[in-house]
Amino acid sequence: MCPSSAVASETLDTSLSSIEAADDSTFLPLRGSTSSSSDMSVTADQQGDWSERKWIVNESALMELFTTCHTCSVAIDEKTTVSNGSMIKVEWTCLNQHKGVWRSCPEIRGMPENNLVSSAAIIFPGTTQTEIQEWADLINLQLPKKTSYYSLQSTYLIPVVHQAYTDMQESILSELQDTACAGGHTDIGGDARSDSPGYSAKYTTYSFMDDSTKKIIMSDLIQVSEASSSPAMEAVGFRRGLDRLLDSGVSVDVVTTDRHPSIRKIMRESYPNLRHEFDPWHVAKGELEVFHSSMLKYAEKRRHYSYVTMQARIQLSVLDHNHNVGRQHDSTELGKDKYNVFHSRQSNQWVVRKLYEPTKQDFRKDLVQQVILRRLDKNVTLGDKVFQIHPSVNLPANIAPTPKPNKDNLVAQHTSRFRK
Repeated sequence: MCPSSAVASETLDTSLSSIEAADDSTFLPLRGSTSSSSDMSVTADQQGDWSERKWIVNESALMELFTTCHTCSVAIDEKTTVSNGSMIKVEWTCLNQHKGVWRSCPEIRGMPENNLVSSAAIIFPGTTQTEIQEWADLINLQLPKKTSYYSLQSTYLIPVVHQAYTDMQESILSELQDTACAGGHTDIGGDARSDSPGYSAKYTTYSFMDDSTKKIIMSDLIQVSEASSSPAMEAVGFRRGLDRLLDSGVSVDVVTTDRHPSIRKIMRESYPNLRHEFDPWHVAKGELEVFHSSMLKYAEKRRHYSYVTMQARIQLSVLDHNHNVGRQHDSTELGKDKYNVFHSRQSNQWVVRKLYEPTKQDFRKDLVQQVILRRLDKNVTLGDKVFQIHPSVNLPANIAPTPKPNKDNLVAQHTSRFRK
């Protein structure tokens, strides 16, 4: 019987059974909210589907709905509105003293559901809070502000992404372990992608792909502080990922990479039993390079991210890639293959390119659903670092070779130079 192998991965404990339940003390409720039974937040069974259709509504048009009593139709003489991120709440009293409370969306343990959903809709497709906030500010659309978004991202969004990635990785490794138990082998390709060229990169991602399925088995993020230099990060990521594959019980036969000198030396000295093949024309690992190109959608090179956020965005790109492996050549209703005609600047000729089926992004909806469930868990407290993802390696506060100097001293030095 083939022994099971533990997967060395940064796994989030989602059971939380050993943690005492606590109220979300870091969340501030709406001003003027009451605790009467008629004004309680909805439970999971009472909620509408978070994915139901939504519209952008002008405030003036919305207020037209609160001119007469919803019970007796007489005039409303008292009305207050309170907003919380993307949610608006209207409390009203009519001349006959009927009272009512209306919310633009359900609340989940005191938090507007749409605050969670709109925040998830920022990082899960790969955009940024800054981009969406600039768009929202232009049309005066109300969304959670920057500090609220990053708090939600740390407590709910990134942990959900991490768990989905971990589950997917464990499933792939389990299949490869079964192959090894049956006497089979796995051929893999490896490639690196840095966040900037040359000697200035802060991050490098090293990914391994199963040559037979074209699925990404794992992607490791390396910060420059873990290596002697930016170019050396590739070798660190290669060794770390390959060791974890072998330690997990995967029987690797062939490893295909480019001719990176450090990796050639590592393979020769540390893995003499594995066959190392080179891919100088980047044919065998072309799918890996396509994956790294698509990673730009989630982690643009021109933007800086913290280690944990960068890791989550890489994990999202892996989830996206693996959920869309094996897309077929798209065709018309009559079964005719579709092609795109474009002018190639490289060859200066008109060429055709296959059009493939559209990508499927259902996994994002699954992630949003997990975010909702995580918020419903009373054990998970907003802002508590216990429930956040932390780097699996020890990293310095910054990558500068010297400690951060005193700001006032730097300002004094800066201004003194211009006085001379």
